[in-house]
Amino acid sequence: MKWLARLAITFTVWLAVAVTMATVLFILLCVVAGPHSGVLLRPLEVAVWIAGYAVIIVVPLFAAVIVYRRLGPPVATDPQRDSA
Repeated sequence: MKWLARLAITFTVWLAVAVTMATVLFILLCVVAGPHSGVLLRPLEVAVWIAGYAVIIVVPLFAAVIVYRRLGPPVATDPQRDSA
């Protein structure tokens, strides 16, 4: 597969997962934060913000890496490891 097509498909998957995660987390935030706003202590509130941003960054990157590696050339396997 050509490298440009591989990058285009990887970017498309990253964008789709990022939009999906942002939508899901936004709806979850609206549901949870609506009746419970101001309940968390300040340090926990910061931790929740950091975790939310980490999910929005890490999950799409993880999906993109999986797709990028899957679209690459096949990797030779170790015959001794496969026989065990």
